[in-house]
Amino acid sequence: MKKDYSIGEFKEFLDTLRDNEDLNFSTARNIKNSTTLLLNSYVDGVLVDENFDVRELDVDHLIADHFRNADMPPSGATVQAYKSRYLSAVERFLNYKNSEKKMSDDENTFREPPLPSRIRRSLASKPVTVLNSEVRGDVETIDIPIPIRPGVILTLPSVPTDLTNEEAERIASILKVYARP
Repeated sequence: MKKDYSIGEFKEFLDTLRDNEDLNFSTARNIKNSTTLLLNSYVDGVLVDENFDVRELDVDHLIADHFRNADMPPSGATVQAYKSRYLSAVERFLNYKNSEKKMSDDENTFREPPLPSRIRRSLASKPVTVLNSEVRGDVETIDIPIPIRPGVILTLPSVPTDLTNEEAERIASILKVYARP
């Protein structure tokens, strides 16, 4: 039986991410929303066909086309967040599709097919070097990408460059409210 790696099948998989036990609700929502936005973008002026193989899509091209008509270009952190979320979704989708482990005829062991080399290479961690710096009124601010776990980057926008310890503690205490025990 041939496996379906179409965009339509991928979108159906994205709807099940919230049920995934190894993802919290917010992470699943962010991965799904970012990926869906990119998949609904027009690539070179044409909406991507639902039957197109998701393994053949170039994430950089999707991101570039998604932000093509933006008033301001996205920060490097924003681009990295979209890319990370999309690649995480694709990796999870491929793992899901390949989870029907095949039994070898000559061995009694199970084998899971490896990820395609193009996907594996693009999943390698890449340092984020761009901090979007802006001046808002009298205060200079930056967008700070914070790697949470593999494939998940939280971006804190508009953080003052002269952030105090007290302000950092306040931010941390607010974030702790959303953590699952």
